[in-house]
Amino acid sequence: MLMPLLASREAWLCLTEREKTMSKLYAYEDHYVEIVDSKGVTHRGYVDGYTQALDNEENEASIDVLPHKNSHSGIEFFESDIQSIRMIEK
Repeated sequence: MLMPLLASREAWLCLTEREKTMSKLYAYEDHYVEIVDSKGVTHRGYVDGYTQALDNEENEASIDVLPHKNSHSGIEFFESDIQSIRMIEK
C-alpha cells in the first residue's frame, strides 16, 4: 500500500511549478486574474467558471474569464493555452 503513495509523491515532486499551478485551475474561480497566454499576450479578468478535464470535450481543464464580474461573455482558456496565471486585486 505504501508504494502507490510513494510513487504518487515522487511524481508530484517531479512536476514543474507551471504544472503544479495548472493542476489547480479551479482555485482561481471567483477571483480576478492576470493570465499570460501561450503567445505571450496578457489578459486580465474575472474567472467565472472552471471545467475539469473529464467534463470537457477536449479532455483538458479550462477556465472561463470575463472582462468584468458582471459581463455576459468572455474567453475560455485551456490549460495548454496558459503560460502563467496569478490572482490580482480588482
